[in-house]
Amino acid sequence: MGRGRTQRHRRRKHNFSRSLGSDSSFINLLKWMRRNGFHGTFLNPANFRDTGRGLMASNAIRSGDLLISLPENLLITTDTVMKSYLRELIIRNFPRLSPEQVLCTFLICERCRGRLSFWRYYILSLPKDFTTPVYFQDAELCLLPGTIRTRAFSEKEKIVEAYNQLEHFFSNVEAAFPEFRGLFTFDSFRWAWCVVNTRSVYMKREKSVHLSEDVDHYALAPLLDLLNHANSVEVQAAFNMTTKCYEIHTLTPCKKHSQVFIHYGPHDNVKLFLEYGFVLPKNDQNFVEIPFSKILKSMHELCRSKQDRSFLDWKVSFLESMDSLTKLTCSLDGVSWKLMTVMQILSMEQGERSAWKSILLGQSACSDRCAKMAAVSLKAILLNELEILKALPKVPEPVQEIYHGHIIKQLRNEQQEILERSVELLESG
Repeated sequence: MGRGRTQRHRRRKHNFSRSLGSDSSFINLLKWMRRNGFHGTFLNPANFRDTGRGLMASNAIRSGDLLISLPENLLITTDTVMKSYLRELIIRNFPRLSPEQVLCTFLICERCRGRLSFWRYYILSLPKDFTTPVYFQDAELCLLPGTIRTRAFSEKEKIVEAYNQLEHFFSNVEAAFPEFRGLFTFDSFRWAWCVVNTRSVYMKREKSVHLSEDVDHYALAPLLDLLNHANSVEVQAAFNMTTKCYEIHTLTPCKKHSQVFIHYGPHDNVKLFLEYGFVLPKNDQNFVEIPFSKILKSMHELCRSKQDRSFLDWKVSFLESMDSLTKLTCSLDGVSWKLMTVMQILSMEQGERSAWKSILLGQSACSDRCAKMAAVSLKAILLNELEILKALPKVPEPVQEIYHGHIIKQLRNEQQEILERSVELLESG
């Protein structure tokens, strides 16, 4: 579905909107769209206090209503690029470019072409920067909790690698089109990368023999990409082969003059931050994942002999064979069943080995002794995670990038709340 937005200052305040109907960039965007087959919509661009830019309903919306219908010629896909001036260069390039790389290159070139670009008014409506991790300073990312920090740095490494892979292709484009010389900077690529990855809709396409084997599912959709995400709504979105339009139907009613939302998927705030650059104030999908490496380290410390360590390794091999070493989580509802079960197996004695599989599959329960040991060990692990979290450097006040600091603080506070609640539930057990 539509992707994330920049500067989404989500606050717990009364929501109000300011119409963007007089904003020249949106006036020109809508005029251009109508000239090219768009039949209009009852959704109007507006600026909302809690989400920033979004779309407001000019009429009451009922379940099943069509929110928006965009003709295929107003979608930017790899097909669009393969029909452009870049086609021959893409075909001749080896190794094959990915759909993301092709779309990023096209966006950079079209932004440079200005008035000559068919996509000019769409590009002018796009954000100038983003709040995904690739726009954070390293010092800012170091203020994040450990697992989030690792994933955020991984996102930065990924985009640098993608940019470096294009060095030869960018040189070829500049040689073929002198007007693009000096255009392909890292900053321009970062902007295009974030446009593609935060604002595209899902539209799976046939693989092109001229592109890499990566799945091609990106489509940039003018106006539609202003729709923001909420957990409480349901939509149906797909390309209609009959009308040749990308259509979104809502299954959730909406009042007149309210913001219209869509649903990107059941994402926690960490995923929303990493992929889209925003967080929700109260997200019931939030969880904290406990890395198995930390669990294993804690359990190794309890081993008193070589035999104990050997038996622990045997348990780990069993859990690995059952694909049970990942997605070990806790939430505001407490420790997940999977995490607790893994801890129970790690706490079992030699004589209980025959029950491992049935316990892991939920077919039987462990002994009271084992359950108690697992809870005690897990509580110690969670308390250690809390200590590490609280020991992180304080987010500076005032922060250089206010919204960056807002995201960092919220992610830290949410993790702390979940860990403290999980410990509390273990104690009351």
